[in-house]
Order: sequence, then structure tokens, then C-alpha cells
Amino acid sequence: MLAALAYLGNAWRMGYFSDDWYLLFSGITYGPAKFWDVYIIDRPLRGVLQYVLFSLFGSTVWLYYLAALIMRIAGALGFYWMLRLLLREQRLFTVLAAALFLVYPGFLEQPNAMDFMAQQVAMTAIIFSICFSIRFVLAPRWLVRAGYLLLSVGLALVGYMLMEYYIGMEAYRFLFLLYLMRKRGRLLSKRSIGLLAPLLVAPAAFTIWRLFIFQGARANTNLAFVQSHLGSGLWLELAQLAGQFVVDVSETFLGAFVLPFSLLFGRLGELEIATGLLLGALAAGATVLVMRPALAAHKAELTASKQGALFLALAFLAGVFCLALIAVSGRDLSFLFYNRFSFPSAMAVAIVLAFIGLSFRSRYVQMAFFALLLFISVATHYANGVRFAQEWEDTQRFWQQLTWRIPNLEDGTMLTGRRVAPIYEDYYLWSPLNLLYRPFQGQIVLSTEVLNSETVQNISAGVPFEKNRRSLYLVYDFSKTLVFSQPTRQACLRVLNADQIELSTQDDPLVALAAPYSMIGQVQAEGAADERMFARLFGPAQATQDWCYVYQKADLARQQGDWAAVAAYGQQAAAAELAPADAIEWMPFVQAYAYQGELAQAAELAERIGTTPYYAWQACEIFSAKPLSGDAAIDAGNQQLAAWFCAAE
Repeated sequence: MLAALAYLGNAWRMGYFSDDWYLLFSGITYGPAKFWDVYIIDRPLRGVLQYVLFSLFGSTVWLYYLAALIMRIAGALGFYWMLRLLLREQRLFTVLAAALFLVYPGFLEQPNAMDFMAQQVAMTAIIFSICFSIRFVLAPRWLVRAGYLLLSVGLALVGYMLMEYYIGMEAYRFLFLLYLMRKRGRLLSKRSIGLLAPLLVAPAAFTIWRLFIFQGARANTNLAFVQSHLGSGLWLELAQLAGQFVVDVSETFLGAFVLPFSLLFGRLGELEIATGLLLGALAAGATVLVMRPALAAHKAELTASKQGALFLALAFLAGVFCLALIAVSGRDLSFLFYNRFSFPSAMAVAIVLAFIGLSFRSRYVQMAFFALLLFISVATHYANGVRFAQEWEDTQRFWQQLTWRIPNLEDGTMLTGRRVAPIYEDYYLWSPLNLLYRPFQGQIVLSTEVLNSETVQNISAGVPFEKNRRSLYLVYDFSKTLVFSQPTRQACLRVLNADQIELSTQDDPLVALAAPYSMIGQVQAEGAADERMFARLFGPAQATQDWCYVYQKADLARQQGDWAAVAAYGQQAAAAELAPADAIEWMPFVQAYAYQGELAQAAELAERIGTTPYYAWQACEIFSAKPLSGDAAIDAGNQQLAAWFCAAE
């Protein structure tokens, strides 16, 4: 029930995110065997996992989401089993800790199911590995122990091969085993030491392989990077590292229940806020219903004893060690983007908070404490689901509009720009772009780049370069740059034309810098995006013809010089009472009406555009600078438009 409240509220609205895109391109274009090449540079076993997943699920996104949810629940059940093995008499404590782990609000990548399946599988594998190591120590017969040892070592290696920094979770294994041995009065016995020794096989073997045999090509997953990271200005680096480490610890154990909630809820609408609060309230109510009878039978020995304090300290130390290992590798935790680095410490957080909550003397305070934590956790995950769902809807709208506006692209086109949905890496664009316009071609013909200051410099210099991204080869020709902009959710996508630059007041300044290099001729009228591929990636195409559909088709007709078609689209929009949220989108229509001699309509739109001084100034500059075309109607239209806009400026 708790998992359903936290993770299913927006499940039907999920799609593909971030690194999913190069996985999709690789799997669809080359087949699942390509994943071995993709991950050979840093985590080879991820290639095997992705091969299995893509072979089973293909590009059916809800199957990945379901599998990730099952894996999350399995991990929580494994954690519950682990605590029961260690604290058999503390049933309520183990249930509450497992519940907190299940919905820990510091790990916010649950909706990103395809790419983050590796983290989920690694976490669950290591948790069960620790459980089997405890069973190995407790088993009475060597034959049974041998079986548990094989399971423990095998699952540990799976976890570390998928996520190398999860090796920090070995701290849980050995600290918890030391606790168990002390509890049984055998801490320093030869037998205890002999039982621990075989459990060193997995971490020792992996460490030797990773540091001295495996040649990784990704910077922060190899030893050379760590050495260089700490080698330059050692004392300064250590001081900065210590400061960031303290911040990471506080954010993991405390900030996870405050920062994501505050950051995410501020983005929600009224109905979404109400839904999130309702789901959180249901979780809180269920917590009270479960705890009320359970507290009557609860034994408080754990929270009131030195043995309990020791277990708390060991759990906290294990969680801190996980964060320390992450910090040394040059990574640091932050919400919302780098939240994944808190996941290995989630078990420690759950134990610490469960211990604190059950330490209160008043049962009402205990119930209120856990109800509040689970309320925040469930509400945070719902709000996080809304964030991902909104990003996916923005992504779908972007590609729908792009395929309306661009029938085809010339080979070698380099697309860049800004949109509502984030673009943190170039493959967010080139993967769907090539799948839509060059499906199954076997190579990346259309390149894209994140629009930043470095990209603007490369565009202005026009120097081509090549890039190899996880065995995926790209060639960038900046002389074939095409720039787009979609500054707000209400605005339509605009493909910019260096010969007639029309900028919105809301455009990013980098768009303005890149606009003079946007070659509209890269857009080709012949051809069309693959409809079946579009449906496979983004779902059914939009059936209704809204304002942005009319705008995209009109802008394409304007590019082709078909002014009658542009005017016809304008009449279609007027008949349907469609209008833009941003007046800059009237530009194709005012131009067409003026060229077609429909001056009344042109004057009306010119007045609407001219109410924004920046747009009036742009239009004045554009139409005043138009050279004579030899077409009397067009030349007269330019003169009239210049007169209107320059007067309004």
C-alpha cells in the first residue's frame, strides 16, 4: 500500500528521461547487443543487464516502470529480512525502518525507470547479499553455509559490477556482523574471525579488478581520476572535501525530508497540491492504524539499551562511510539533480530515524513522528512524479511541434536551442532526432549540441569536430547549425532564421547569440518524420489542430514563400478563435497578409505585435532592411510593415 501511494499516482504519465535516450537509440538502431559496447568503458555488467531488459521490454516504458517498482519493493523486503535476522525481537522497529527505506524521499529517480534500473538491481542484490552473509554466519552446517556464501558473494559482485561506488555498502555487512557476533558473545573468537574472512572475497576481488586490471575510460570511475582529484592542492582539496562531506551527511539524513518536499511542492498546481497532501495523509493515517496496536506489544529494550545505541552508531557509521566513498570519487550529493548518491545511505537513515522515533516516551509522539515522516515521504514522491510527468509532456509537445514544423533535415544538420524540458546532454536531442528522421540508418547523421557559451563559440567559429559517446560516433558541422527556441510551456516552438531573426522577450540570451548562425535552409520540405517511430517513442500523434499546429505549418509555408498558404492558415486560426500566448508568433501572418494585400488583417496584427516595444523595434529593423524583391506586392508589403512598426517603436 505504501509503495502504491508513493509511486503509482503518476505512473501512467511516465515516459523516457535523460540517459534513456542513448539507450533507446542503441537498442532500436543496433539491437540489444550494442549495450555491451555502450557500457564497456565503465560498468560492463550494465551492458548485460540492459541487454536482458531491452530483450524483454523493448521500448515499452511502463514495463520498465513496473520492474523498477517491483525491485524497490523487493529491496525493502530484503532490508526487513536483514533487520529481522539482526533484531528478531524488534518487530515494530523493523517494520517501520523498512517502510522508511521503501519511500526514502532522498532518492528521486524512481520514475527514471529505464536508466536507473541498474541502481535498483544493485541495491537489492547487495541487500540480499548481506542477508545471506548473516545466514552464513548463523547456519549450523558447513554445507548450508557454503550455499549462503556463494549467494552472498555472487550477489555482492553483481551489485558492485553494476554500481562500483555501492561497494561502500560493505560497511553495513561487516559492522552488522560484528554487532551480531558481539550480541552472541563471540566477537573476538577465532571462529568468528574465520567466518568473516570468506566474506572478504567479493569486495577484495572487485577492488583488485577495478583498480588494477580494468581499464575504465570514464573519468570519475577510475583510480587515476581519484588520485589526480586529490593530488592537486592536497590540503585545499581535503578541506573542500570535508566541508562538502558534512553537507552531504546532513542532507542525506535530515535534508532529504525537507529540501525535496519544499522544492517540489512549490511547482505544483492547486489540484496537484491537494492530491499530494491527500496521499500523504492516507500514508500517515495508515501508519497510526498500524502502530496503535503494535505499540502495546512493542519491547523498548533496543532504544533504551547500550546494545541498541551500539546498533544505531554502527548503522550511522555505515551510512556515513557510503557517503565518504562517494565524496572521495569527486561526486557530491545535491537535490534535486544528484539525489542518487544518497541511495546507498538510505538504510542507515531508516534505522536512525526508526530508533529516534521509538525513543520518545509518549506513544502519541511516536505515532506523530512516524506519521509525519511517511506523510512527507509519500507527498514528496507524488510531487516528484508530477515533475517527471510534466517533463515528459513537455518533451512530447516539443517533438510533436518539431515534426509539424520540420518535414525533413539535410544530412549533417547540427540542431541546438533551448526548450521547456531540460537538455543536459546532447543525446537528449540527437537520439530521437535520428530515430525520427533517419530510423535504422545505422549511423548518426543529424547531430545536436547543448546550447551553452562553449557551443555558441563553436558555432561562431564554425570549426567542425568529432565526438565518440559510448561507442556512438558523431560529427559536428557548425556551418549547418539550426537553432530553435521554446522559452515557456505556453509558447510554441520556433525555428529561427538567420535571414529574419525574430526573438521573443522570453528567449534565453544564448538563443539570441546563436540566432545569426541559424541556417533555415537545413529544413527540407521533401520527406517526413517516421510516424510509426513517433508513436513508438512518444505515443499517438496529437489529433487536434491547436494554435501551435497552425503556427508551425504557417511558418513552414513562410519558409517556402507560399504566402497564400500562410494567410489561409491565419484565416483557419481566426475561424477557430486560436491565438498565441506570445505575440511574436503573429509574425508569419502579419507578413503574409501584407504581401497578399489584406491590409486590414495585417494592420490588426501589427497593432497586437506593436504593443510589445521590443517586437515593434525588431519588426521595424526587419522590414526596413528588406531589399527590393522584384515582386511589387511583396515590396509594397515591406514598406507598409516598416511604416507601421517604425511608427509604433
